[in-house]
Amino acid sequence: FKRTWGENDEYFFHARLRNEAGANGNSGSGAYMDRFYVQMPFYFDSRFTIGRQIWSEEGAYKISLPATGGWTGDQVITDWATTAFMWTKNFALGNAKIAVAHPNRNQIYGSDWMLYLGGNVQFNEKFGFDIGGQLFMGDNAEQFGTGAGGNVVAVNGQKKHQHGDVSFNNLWTVFAGLHFDFTDAIGVKGIFYHQAGDSEIVDPVENKWNDYGLGAYDDKGEVIEDANHWAAIIDVKQDFLKYTSLWLEYGAFDQGFWSSNGDGAIFYSGSDVVKGKYLNGASAAYDITYFRVGLGQQWTDKFATYIAYYGYTVKDYVEGDKKDDKNPSELSLGVQYQLNDATTMGLNYMMVNGDFDGNDDDPDKDNVIRFRTAISF
Repeated sequence: FKRTWGENDEYFFHARLRNEAGANGNSGSGAYMDRFYVQMPFYFDSRFTIGRQIWSEEGAYKISLPATGGWTGDQVITDWATTAFMWTKNFALGNAKIAVAHPNRNQIYGSDWMLYLGGNVQFNEKFGFDIGGQLFMGDNAEQFGTGAGGNVVAVNGQKKHQHGDVSFNNLWTVFAGLHFDFTDAIGVKGIFYHQAGDSEIVDPVENKWNDYGLGAYDDKGEVIEDANHWAAIIDVKQDFLKYTSLWLEYGAFDQGFWSSNGDGAIFYSGSDVVKGKYLNGASAAYDITYFRVGLGQQWTDKFATYIAYYGYTVKDYVEGDKKDDKNPSELSLGVQYQLNDATTMGLNYMMVNGDFDGNDDDPDKDNVIRFRTAISF
């Protein structure tokens, strides 16, 4: 539901009704408002938005293909709905954004508030950069029993907390992205993220808090305090190649790097099987390097296709007493058809090679098919 009003339509209201079990921490089925916000003019020619909203800051660094219902990947720290106060201001060379939010979901246990600062500067038609920072604030380990598994058990006749009792203090992520267009059809891009976390976990024997950093351990059993992610991209439009666009991307995720927008930021596929093997929820369970190739073809105003291949190297994957690199991959195909001005349909297929059984000679595969119809009215 959308509505604009005011002398120059300067006020805007948006609500989206959804019915889905388990979405965003909703434990039962039923209808709820996935979006519900009002945007209005504010002081100094700025804008102010209040309510459950979504904002996107990293879209220029993600594959863009004609893919209604396809797998082109989540953004790393933005593009998810949260209840927030948002202030935005446009300048001659770009814009700035500040948001204070209550996450209202279970992606970080114990997260009370979130602060986001970001913006972009476009120096000219060819060169610009984007920056952003996101801070989640937690409970600062004020007492035991604040996290998952916080049960009191008897150990040698004394009350102890089970291992796994976690207190989340804070997690912050900053990013900087650069993009340069040689022509209207050929450009290069690069983006870098740095992340650090502070959390603690209860030692069940000594009954005290110990440092837990980002909530993961490296191969030597040391706490992971920080992690990075980066990507380098070549983006060629169809105008130059005539028959197809071309996206070439190479990047890496450090072990422990966590995405607030879910596991689709690391593995693009709709397959939870491969994600469950190489990820811890929405964070990388190992050091991961990857490359992505995307080809999109807009044949007519109504008809488009795409093909994409994503290859990964998971470093030092542990299986039993063996440690070895693994190379999962994702191949996807899609076709999109615009039935009329209001209706677009997409049929997409992905084959995931995850080497699920550990046998390199006979790797398992997972096949995912998705059909989606998008209607605007």
